[in-house]
Amino acid sequence: MFRITCLLFFLIFASIKCANGQRAFLANVNGVSRSYHLYNSGRREDQPNLPLIIFLGIDPTEIESIGKSDPILTGLNVPAILVFPASIKDPCAGNTALANDLAFLKTIAEEVYQNLMINRNKVFIISRGKSVCLAEAYASAYPQTIAATRHFSNPDEDLNTLLEAAGNFLVSNAGSSQHFDLWRNPLYNEEEHKKEVEDSIKLVRWGKRVSVELRTGLFFMHPSVKTEKDQTYMDISDARQLLDLNITSWLNDSMGWFVDIGWLKLPQKQEVDGARIEAGGGMILPVTFGLRYALYRQKARPYFLLGTGPMPVIVFGGRFSMNSDPNQIKNKIKAEARFALHTTIGTGMDYRIGKRIVVGGHARYIHSSEFKTAGSVNAIRGFNISLSGGYIIGANRIGPKRRKLTNE
Repeated sequence: MFRITCLLFFLIFASIKCANGQRAFLANVNGVSRSYHLYNSGRREDQPNLPLIIFLGIDPTEIESIGKSDPILTGLNVPAILVFPASIKDPCAGNTALANDLAFLKTIAEEVYQNLMINRNKVFIISRGKSVCLAEAYASAYPQTIAATRHFSNPDEDLNTLLEAAGNFLVSNAGSSQHFDLWRNPLYNEEEHKKEVEDSIKLVRWGKRVSVELRTGLFFMHPSVKTEKDQTYMDISDARQLLDLNITSWLNDSMGWFVDIGWLKLPQKQEVDGARIEAGGGMILPVTFGLRYALYRQKARPYFLLGTGPMPVIVFGGRFSMNSDPNQIKNKIKAEARFALHTTIGTGMDYRIGKRIVVGGHARYIHSSEFKTAGSVNAIRGFNISLSGGYIIGANRIGPKRRKLTNE
């Protein structure tokens, strides 16, 4: 019951300290549970092979200040794992206590390696006061496991001074001898890693990049949408020029989400019919969101797309006599605004020039829902053929971030 209570206490204590970068752990040494505190100094969660620094002779209440001021600011310029063993009173008192403390330190080193994959060639001990006995005994018992030690005889030596000493160890050549192999992730593949960092043009990579293209082309309205003239006296079924901006965010080398903002230009109309004048204009703005799929890693990449989105249609125009009062003409101009949803399917070919420039040819079919007649049409449906030029943003990226797949 006592051990369960202690375990719960340390779990709660650890959860509180995690917010400040500290964690408390229990180690079972000869049937006795002993605790140590661990601090990650500037360590990424997926970074193995960091140095380990063990501090001896420091009371647990003293290390609470670490959570309030980052030790990197007080001398640690290299990421490291800091460990503060608790309940080490007077290691010089007797052989039994010293043997238990030695086993305690050995257990700590093994557990930290198993959990955080430290660099076992760079294990340092910094001791203070009477803990020098333990530091010297451990370095003597396991000489290859300790890269260097530093002792401060003053039992009240300032913690920042100890941290500065640790920083000196980290920037020195101590621990350069490779008695132990560095930890290597079994899932890490050197060839795959090499491909990830190669220049994007060598493998024609697209994943995690954004392509921005300007397109210009012709639009051919389907005859089925033609209706009789309405009060705008406009006929937009002969609209031909379609400009659009296409932005595609590539999830990988084949699949990407795109947004396409188009402008179907309606020609300005001014016709004389006998004694009457018909004039007008307008615009159509198809906005498309969808999915784009291309063949994998080819310079010339055929692709297919499917998308949908809103399509505002605005048409204005009117008929008036040549003798009409100019101030009254504006009252004879009628405007019609429609809002339709449309679906787009398409195909095309992208060709990559160099690392960042892409050109292409495209064909797609646009099919909108029906609406009340405006501009002598009741829908916008037809084929679009266009050419494009664009730029690839993030050409040097190495693809999706993979956690814990490298050995660095």
